[in-house]
Amino acid sequence: MKLALTLLGMLCFVATLHAQTVIENPSVGGANVPYAKIERVTLTDTATIIDFKTEFIPGWWIRVNDDKTFITDSSGGDELYVKAAEGLILNEQHWTPESGVNIYSLIFPPLNKDVESFDLIGESWRFFDIRICADNNDLLNFPEWVRGNWLASDGSNNWKYGFYKDCVIYDNTIWRDVEFEEDGDQLKIILKKDDKKVNLFAQNAGDQLLKIGESKDHVALVSRKETRVSSYTIPNNHPYSEPLLDNGIAVYQGYIEGYHPKMGETGVVYVNNLLTSEQESHIVLIKKDGTFSVELPLMHPQSIFIRLLDVNEVVFLEPGKTLTHFIRLSEYTNYRRNYQEFANRKRQSLFMGDLARTNSDLALMSPINYVDHGHLRDRIHEMSPDEYYQYYMNAMNNEMANMQRLNQTTDLCAKALQIMNMEIPMRIVSGLLEYNWMKESAYRRVHDIPREQREIDLEPHFFTPEDFEFLHNYDLNTQLSLIVYSYYIFLNRVGYYQGPSNESERRVMTYLLDVLEDANVALSDEELALVEKLMACSDDDCLNDVVQADSLLWEEFYAKNEEHVQKAVMQYIVTNENEDRNKAIEQLFGISGGLFGDLMLSQRQNQIMKSRMQPMSDQDRELVETEIETPFIREYILAQSDRLVREIEETMLANKSKTGYVINKTPEGKGEALFDAIMENYKGKLVYVDFWATWCGPCRSGMERIKPLKEELADEDIVFVYITNPSSPESTWELMIPDVKGEHYRVTQDEWNYFSSMFGISGIPHYLLVDREGNVVRNKIYKNNEALKTLFNEYL
Repeated sequence: MKLALTLLGMLCFVATLHAQTVIENPSVGGANVPYAKIERVTLTDTATIIDFKTEFIPGWWIRVNDDKTFITDSSGGDELYVKAAEGLILNEQHWTPESGVNIYSLIFPPLNKDVESFDLIGESWRFFDIRICADNNDLLNFPEWVRGNWLASDGSNNWKYGFYKDCVIYDNTIWRDVEFEEDGDQLKIILKKDDKKVNLFAQNAGDQLLKIGESKDHVALVSRKETRVSSYTIPNNHPYSEPLLDNGIAVYQGYIEGYHPKMGETGVVYVNNLLTSEQESHIVLIKKDGTFSVELPLMHPQSIFIRLLDVNEVVFLEPGKTLTHFIRLSEYTNYRRNYQEFANRKRQSLFMGDLARTNSDLALMSPINYVDHGHLRDRIHEMSPDEYYQYYMNAMNNEMANMQRLNQTTDLCAKALQIMNMEIPMRIVSGLLEYNWMKESAYRRVHDIPREQREIDLEPHFFTPEDFEFLHNYDLNTQLSLIVYSYYIFLNRVGYYQGPSNESERRVMTYLLDVLEDANVALSDEELALVEKLMACSDDDCLNDVVQADSLLWEEFYAKNEEHVQKAVMQYIVTNENEDRNKAIEQLFGISGGLFGDLMLSQRQNQIMKSRMQPMSDQDRELVETEIETPFIREYILAQSDRLVREIEETMLANKSKTGYVINKTPEGKGEALFDAIMENYKGKLVYVDFWATWCGPCRSGMERIKPLKEELADEDIVFVYITNPSSPESTWELMIPDVKGEHYRVTQDEWNYFSSMFGISGIPHYLLVDREGNVVRNKIYKNNEALKTLFNEYL
């Protein structure tokens, strides 16, 4: 090894002695442009010349800008910007000819003599570690005949081995401690991990074939290419059966071919929790060699969504099992004309483990999707409900037929077929339930109606039970539904479904007096009269009138009985609105109680707990214990409540040491005078005002999203002011705000009403910007962090 390094150093030194050095087909550590190849690098005393060959889409253009394209030493150094080009003109569009091939050269200033590798950075292109000395990147310099991926030749085409420059994948395990001994066309490979050691004996069998096994006497033939064997049948080929709910850890691991650490070191895995309706995110750390591994707590077999660099993909996991995934980065970074081309691309992923065949077959079926959401968004404003419905029915029929044709030619495994056979109708029914949302969105876009204008001249349409008769072929009330990715979406759409109401009344305060009496609350005559008026109201306008008629009495009453008022409203929702929704669901889909009802109630209770930051009340616990039939779900949601108790205790303890937030007393005043009095505290500074509430999910996610920008602007003259109203329970508000750095105000309902009128607050979150002189310069701001930063800089 010492001799090899010495020779390598001599080669680099000799290269510097020549006035011109040419490196043909230099090795590249990683790139995000698989359609572009560096064919040659020429080094002279006056320039660095890079020759390119790109295979691109005919009629599409490429462009090289001289202010955004540079080379730099891979280990750090000056940025050397492109000075000239041959074969294209800098800063102008270069159109790809019919051949699809572009050949050109970029000319940069000379690199320093001691540079061994460099990076090429363009506006969207990235090439890392372009070697101009002998290549020492391969830590495992396997002979060419053994490198790469190998598949079983028995007809299963199972991925059996992967030999790479940094590691080996075998037996569903990533091996990094690897040695090998070469003897002609034979190889002994020693794999070590922890206290485990495995020997592999490989022999070159020619023509893309390899003989390999754990002993010389027991080797099997593997191939680089898929092998068709007509007599092959899938072993243990059974669909899933109940029960499926069970806690366990799934391991998702793999190797990214073409990865370089400068592309990024993390990814995210998203897991849909059907019991809470939340999407849980888990960080994935990518090692320098391109391998990754993450442990995920799951409660049933399910698909998860992965985002690793440019890879956005769905894989199927199961508690207690490990899935290994080979990812070829170029599959996801190559240009395609449209999404359909991307969806129909040649799949290059490989899978290893018990779920390998399930994932391979699901990947084969992933292009089976005839719903073009872009087309629907563009056309829905002119589509009738019948046309929209027929579009989805045609899509479902085509998808089902396509799946059956694929099964006849490919022999898909039972689990993948079972999943896809339920996935298709779930996608379709979810799309139908989105009709009114999509129609309203298109109507607003076409007629330029802002989102804060709540009332629009558009009648909703409600599909009938006959429209959903196709669902009668599927039992959506069994645990088998849990394996379907779109079942999560279906539950979400049903949870927010607002069907035609048979009620003309909405008496949300119906249970207020009962709740107060159960809590032994003594009421004055004036308070009792107020409660009776509230209970008599059948709509929100009436409630507002009662509150406005005696706002001082209401403020005093609410301050003392906030928890009881919230409880009465929740009891109405659970008892009446949920009951109405359940009746509509049963009528539409023929689903009643059972697993479906358990999941809906579990999700609802979790949403209430999270929005109020309060564990379940005794009444809610009793409801869960009596209404949820599935023991696993019942015990889970009760445990969530117990966990929240501990989290609140820990948060309260942690809050004692938190700084950066200020609870302010609201100054005297009404309307503009009140707002001016608040802003007077921050004269000379830019003020970003956030109107929010503790129960508002988008409000809380917006606060989380802006945190990095607030940290970045910590030294600037900008203040973040947060204003909420009595709908935020005071105990919940006090628990949350220590994590929200800024100035906090909790105003009365009257004060909030003034602000709503002044600034057109029809929904929250609502943001506005106040300049250094106290003038509102921007209202209704909805921007990402980068755009917000630009806006702030205009006034700072």
